[in-house]
Amino acid sequence: MASLDRVKLFGPRGQTKIAVLATVAERPGHGYALAGRLNMRLGPAWEIERKRIYELLAQLESEGLVEGEEVSKPGEWHRVYRATPLARQALEEWLLSPGRVPLVRSELHAQIGFAGPGDARTLLLKLDNYEQDCLQVIERLRVADVEAKGWRSRMIALSRAGMEEQLKAEMRWIARARRELKEHLAECP
Repeated sequence: MASLDRVKLFGPRGQTKIAVLATVAERPGHGYALAGRLNMRLGPAWEIERKRIYELLAQLESEGLVEGEEVSKPGEWHRVYRATPLARQALEEWLLSPGRVPLVRSELHAQIGFAGPGDARTLLLKLDNYEQDCLQVIERLRVADVEAKGWRSRMIALSRAGMEEQLKAEMRWIARARRELKEHLAECP
């Protein structure tokens, strides 16, 4: 059995991996079904491509956190994944670990950081596109809103509300960046 010491689940690069592990631990399933449950649970701000799920499941299996078993029916074949005891330990440690403020590493932030004065108009267009993307995700979060009845529904709603608040903060940053770029253009025709 793998040692939990060598498993890298925590931190910014492990967020998706631990989410996949939590989905498997909640209820075994094959990759396609797990991807659907994960996306339903975490919402559009976390959309994960189904092919990425299979890569992460292979990593989790090689680390001894999940076990895959081939299951076939006439005309169908699936690999069903189940959590191992090591997975339960990892999830317990993850839940007890301190939450960290995530690093904001959007491509647009980097582009603005390295842009020159002559790039202001291009950056304004990029801000417009980024703003539209943020608005679409906010709208999809609202459309997919879950009525908070039981524990799971409440936690899903709480998680999505947090994502929406982060996107609203990003919208405030977009407004500031747009103002500053327009001021620059007004000062330097």
